[in-house]
Amino acid sequence: MILGNPFLKRAAEDAVEDNEYLELFAPIGLDRLVDALRQDQQVSSHNDKKLLWRLPLLLESTPGGGKTTLLRLFTPGPLHLVSKATSQSSRYEIRQRLIKHGALNEKGQPLILGIYHSCSSGYESLMYNEVPVAGFKYLLDIRILIAAVRGVLTLVNAHFPKELNELYLKISEDLSPEVQRLAAHLDQSARDFYLRLSELEEQFLLSLNRGGKAGIHGHQDILSLELLSKARWIFKGKDYFWKPVLFLDNPHALAPNYWESLKNIIPARKIPASQELFAPSIWFGIRSQSLGLDELFNGPALDGSKKGRDYMHVHLDPPPDNRKTKTFSNFVLEVANRRMLRAPLEVRAKVTEFVNVLSTDTGEYNAQKIENTYIEKLQQRYVEVASTEPGFASVMQYCNKLEEQGYEKALSLHKILIWLERERNRSQKDMFGGYESTELTNFLDKSDIQEAAKLFLAKYGKLPYFYGEEKVIKLANKNIEQFLRVAGALLERVMSKCRLNREHSVNLREQDTIIRKVAKNYWEELPRYVQQGERIQRFLEIVGEFCQEQTYRASAPYAPGVTGIAISMSDYDNVLSQAETKKVAYRPLAELIRNAVASKLLLPSPNTKCKNVYWLVLYLNRLLCVYFNLPLSYGGFKEQKLTTLIEWMEGRKSWKKQGELI
Repeated sequence: MILGNPFLKRAAEDAVEDNEYLELFAPIGLDRLVDALRQDQQVSSHNDKKLLWRLPLLLESTPGGGKTTLLRLFTPGPLHLVSKATSQSSRYEIRQRLIKHGALNEKGQPLILGIYHSCSSGYESLMYNEVPVAGFKYLLDIRILIAAVRGVLTLVNAHFPKELNELYLKISEDLSPEVQRLAAHLDQSARDFYLRLSELEEQFLLSLNRGGKAGIHGHQDILSLELLSKARWIFKGKDYFWKPVLFLDNPHALAPNYWESLKNIIPARKIPASQELFAPSIWFGIRSQSLGLDELFNGPALDGSKKGRDYMHVHLDPPPDNRKTKTFSNFVLEVANRRMLRAPLEVRAKVTEFVNVLSTDTGEYNAQKIENTYIEKLQQRYVEVASTEPGFASVMQYCNKLEEQGYEKALSLHKILIWLERERNRSQKDMFGGYESTELTNFLDKSDIQEAAKLFLAKYGKLPYFYGEEKVIKLANKNIEQFLRVAGALLERVMSKCRLNREHSVNLREQDTIIRKVAKNYWEELPRYVQQGERIQRFLEIVGEFCQEQTYRASAPYAPGVTGIAISMSDYDNVLSQAETKKVAYRPLAELIRNAVASKLLLPSPNTKCKNVYWLVLYLNRLLCVYFNLPLSYGGFKEQKLTTLIEWMEGRKSWKKQGELI
């Protein structure tokens, strides 16, 4: 049972019980992985049973991207619970997907022994004592086998350690000598096997504490996987065999030589097609922060291995929505609605779907809610600009015929002011000619002008801007943890209202206030959780101020606004090549961009064509757009020289202030 705000709980790390984890898991998260693999491997859906297991997989995501949550699904606890799900169960949908993708057979029985192992901790003493790679792999093998024994007990629904005596292990004789030494006996009780492994681990660590450099020779692979692939398990007279699948999470946290040794086993793990359903598989869960700048755009580079032939690589961040599909929106809303089912009872009594948390009532911003002084200020500015040129007289006549009031009138005045500023700044125009009303109407109906006017009105009229389902989903920045941060803050307000027996939905101004507070907290936390945090924050502050300056120019030339900067792809190549050769000039800039991109503070869009030049566009994280009071759209960016970015990195601004609309 989840107490408190369910949006503030991370499914992988905080949900201790497997039951609770499955309540939070959204099956569409598995679809994300499968769809990405189909595209990567260029295969059709009829190969789904082999797709996940045929090659080693590099599963990449940013923190909070869902990597660890997804890996946990294939471990014995959740797999066993899902295998028992009936058609009436909320887990049945997950069960059917796992059958389709080869983790369960047609009867719903587990086919894999998933062994999850985090490399984030537990190996510091090896690094400190400079233990060779062979010693690291020896300890890793022991820990994998210990986890495997406990996992087997879970799959057969037995208790650890109470029923360890009733489990037996039989290993095939066709093992390499190294694996035979690791197994010790080909036929033994799981209890003896487990106790021996625990003793070996203890002896190994004790030798390190005494200053020794423990290790064994001949570890060119992860030997435990070969052992498990040749093992039969017998429990209460019944034989079991599962395909071993190793999930190594955060291996980049290891000493570099350990991580390199793991990557080097990938070419040796190519599995013949006839053995794909039985041979061991291995997945690596890696964080984007561990990759080099070029790898962030093109995927990890592994020496001697070819992507698609020797390994698969998937970036878990889902694709953004487009006109045809709502892939990310559907995923986010499924996650949100599953968590709404775990909300406190007083909340569920009033609202069960997340979208109903968000009020859509714009009636509160009618004529009475917009200060007359602000309308008068807009009209005064309009008359001031329109009277500067004789040709604007017809525009004044058009404007005087407007019958709108309040918000709608203010919005129209903003759009007309943008048009007047653009016409006034045009190099070629008919100074004494009139303007056709259809020409002006077409301009005012453009969606980007509409959005720019709404942004201007929100800023200068002190009205809410960041509200509604569409904007909340955009704020996720394609990262589920970031979405949960925003949604959790909104639900906190709902919980407070329900406790006081008030209207449950969050009105527009409350949404805007809450979202801005979340963005402010996100900004203030940045130096603590990002590598080079203070330097990146200083750089982003200048980028944000520059985008503000361009967005709120009177003519809104980049409507609805500027939310990113760009360098040419040739400049990017220069930065990359000089950084790799350790030349001083661009290396700090390359490191800054790498860390900002890896942490999702900047969203890259390489090879964007504009003005017959290809650009690397770097958009601000959507929460940073809120912090800097910018729109949440993509497409508005300004090209920059490398020298300018270096100045910004050093804290020096380099642009001339432009005039604003009001």
